[in-house]
Amino acid sequence: MAAEIALSPPSKCQGAKVKAAGKLASCLLGVEAKGAKKSLPPDSAKLMACKDKFSAAFTKAETAGGCGAATGDTAAIQAKLELFEADMVCELGVGPACGCGTPDPAFLSFTTSVGSGNCGSTVNDSGSPIASLGCNNLYTGGGSAAVPPATVPDYGSTLTKTNCCAKLVPLKVATATDTGSNRNCSDTGCLYGPPLPIPNSLVPAVSVCVINEVSQPAAGYAFCDAGSVNLDIPLTSNVYLTLDLFPKTADNSSCTGPGTPDACCTGAGTGTCTQDHCVGGTNSGAICTDNTPCTGGGFCSVGVQACPICAGDGLCHAGANNGNACTPGTLLVTGPQWPTSQDCPPSGSPIGSLPIPYLLTTGTATKTAVDQPSETRVFCGFCADPDSATFKNPPVACTGDADCAAFTGPDCGGSPCTGCKQRTSGAFGSQAVRTITENGAPAGAIATGDPAAPATLVSVFCIPPTFNGTIDSSGDLPGPGAASLQGSAQLLP
Repeated sequence: MAAEIALSPPSKCQGAKVKAAGKLASCLLGVEAKGAKKSLPPDSAKLMACKDKFSAAFTKAETAGGCGAATGDTAAIQAKLELFEADMVCELGVGPACGCGTPDPAFLSFTTSVGSGNCGSTVNDSGSPIASLGCNNLYTGGGSAAVPPATVPDYGSTLTKTNCCAKLVPLKVATATDTGSNRNCSDTGCLYGPPLPIPNSLVPAVSVCVINEVSQPAAGYAFCDAGSVNLDIPLTSNVYLTLDLFPKTADNSSCTGPGTPDACCTGAGTGTCTQDHCVGGTNSGAICTDNTPCTGGGFCSVGVQACPICAGDGLCHAGANNGNACTPGTLLVTGPQWPTSQDCPPSGSPIGSLPIPYLLTTGTATKTAVDQPSETRVFCGFCADPDSATFKNPPVACTGDADCAAFTGPDCGGSPCTGCKQRTSGAFGSQAVRTITENGAPAGAIATGDPAAPATLVSVFCIPPTFNGTIDSSGDLPGPGAASLQGSAQLLP
């Protein structure tokens, strides 16, 4: 908890928050202890009074100022403390019997589905809307980001272990041994979902394929009567610069139209490459604009494919396992970038491995930007040259310039790294964004043996720089990220 709140250098705001957190933990366990001593349930009114005092203390600390970018974290910190309380009560065996079905649940499973509608929004300083955030989309970067949102694939499943007290379901790490696979576990090194393509149709040369893996054991809690979930599952995003894996060439496209030949058609005709080609299957190489002529499980390489494809012919196309058998990691999501599979990883080594703090909730996730001396509307501060988009390497997160005051050497392109900023003000292609909000949705009552129930998990987080100039410029990194995951939750025996 101290590491979560007490950012360096210390401040009165952070000190007040640490003190309030300690008081809440003591207050909650004190109420639990009094109930256990008398063989009675804890007094719910007194538990709520503990939480009200905590919330008031956090509000007072933030109103006084000096918190930097670390504001709006009341719910996240309270969730951690409530988990600590629940864990203690369950471990000591003083909590009531499990009331989440028979037998007691052993795992909570969450599996993504195909998204629809909007799950969030961005607003400006006055609270007026700027953009809606679509469900099952991943948004990244600051106000100059040129990369469209990436689709979150379906069929990504994550399991956490659990025990149960009354309606409370503490969530703990599930290893690959527990689940039988490293593709649905929640321990360090477990793969998180299928490969994620982030194509850039305007500049295919900066298209990337991302392999996410769990960087720390997951922890959290759920309530089976409401189907609410809070899960902290930090990730490492391994970024592969793949370009377009199946580009148009004069050999596999159609050169049409008058005028000067483009690079694709030079020496082979006039005009531009207007069509793509079938890959795999029984009609590989045929000119196409969709999958219709690509028989036998092939696919049309229209657009940009940033990750290797596990096609309908059951084979990997491109990547380290090109030509090997594969099982699709997605079932329903559509588009020329799918399906991908962990059986078909990209070739080579990642250009960067980014630490992503990933706190998922079925509640509301929000982040409000602050104004720094060298930049306004900063969601995710990193120590940098105050006058340029050059950041300290390795990256150092900050909440204000004071956090970067010690970096007076020429570490930022020959300049000191004394400014706390992101690459560009704002978020997701608009420099006017002040607040990002994603809205989750609980599953409703769930119990062991019940069918999976629809739920939405959301998160707003920070993305550090990759230190690849092309990627950081196009993606406007470092900057904020936001994700929503529509899917289903289920308690398993």
